[in-house]
Amino acid sequence: MDLPLGSDEECVKQRVEAWKRWPRGQQLKIHLGDSQASEADAAVKSAINKWGIGKFDMVFIDAGHKYEEVKADYERYAQYAKKLIAFHDIQPSKVLAAEDFGVDRFWKEVKQDRPSIEIVASETYGIGVLPLI
Repeated sequence: MDLPLGSDEECVKQRVEAWKRWPRGQQLKIHLGDSQASEADAAVKSAINKWGIGKFDMVFIDAGHKYEEVKADYERYAQYAKKLIAFHDIQPSKVLAAEDFGVDRFWKEVKQDRPSIEIVASETYGIGVLPLI
């Protein structure tokens, strides 16, 4: 699930092609749109039903970056994860104001008192992983 940076056809095509390169031996369902929209819930439930699974092995959260947005995505989609939940952009933003970026703050809260893994490529990018098994 991803929100395209632009609405033009080329931008959407590039985003879809980028996601298709990720899975290796995995099934992939791409939904471009707002993660909090009802269509997103329908896409998740459709994929679960189509593949006959109760949950996804992994849920990767990378949508809205405000604190309230990432928290809402976690509360909405964590229930669909079987093995792990990952968050993108866990490092403090060097570009956005604190009120426009809260992934780092939510990550600190959600990982507290539980096993977690951080994959940090630079001081501005990072992925946080919560193993569930």
